[in-house]
Amino acid sequence: KSMGKRPFYSDLVSEVINEDQGNNKDFLKAEALRKLAIHNVPQKQEVKRRGPDTRQMLIDTVMAIGGMAPTLDMVLTKLRDNFDIFYANKTSFFVKLGKLFKKMFHAKTNAQICVIKIVDQKTGSSREQKLNIDDFLYDLAQKIRVYNGIGTQGMEFQRVIQYPEDKIFNFVCKQISECQSLYTIINSLDSFFKTEVDIINRPKIKGLQIDLSALRNSIVTANKKRADYQSVKEESEQMSKLGIK
Repeated sequence: KSMGKRPFYSDLVSEVINEDQGNNKDFLKAEALRKLAIHNVPQKQEVKRRGPDTRQMLIDTVMAIGGMAPTLDMVLTKLRDNFDIFYANKTSFFVKLGKLFKKMFHAKTNAQICVIKIVDQKTGSSREQKLNIDDFLYDLAQKIRVYNGIGTQGMEFQRVIQYPEDKIFNFVCKQISECQSLYTIINSLDSFFKTEVDIINRPKIKGLQIDLSALRNSIVTANKKRADYQSVKEESEQMSKLGIK
């Protein structure tokens, strides 16, 4: 290769004759073998490959859940406004006055209940569910507070990331499940307002479909991160059972 197109056979024949018949043939043979010898090459240090950091994958999932706070906050504001419109003409003056006196004297008021239709997206079947409005809005506000703390890496976030990995996973599963149920209820409330509010007040109702779409996308993102974590974790456990580190 180094000689290019120049014929090499004449040099090869001379070398062979000298190594076989020359006066210093032993030296030439030894020199040829020395040139052809494979010298010990220092082996490259083996690089240990590390798998994904499963704990960090879970923390990323927690952050994705915390990212739902702004959407849920907007939903809560719209729900409060819509319920105010819904009850505006359905409550008489004396009922309102009675509630005011109860509030002044810290007496327990009757719970506001609405009946919504819950549709199962998988089967298409529907069922009616009674919803305590005050409790629902209060629980939603509490969830927003926790998610805001996670999203801003505040006290709630710091508390969660101190958990053992299995407890973080349980927290993630619980939140995703609750958000899925929350999505279903909010979607049913959107339909409820559009049909149950007096016709004259329906233009005042604030739609929730844009917020529901954003919430659904956030749930899908968090669920995918959880699934990726489970996949890596299961693969790691299988490898460990096979004795592979």
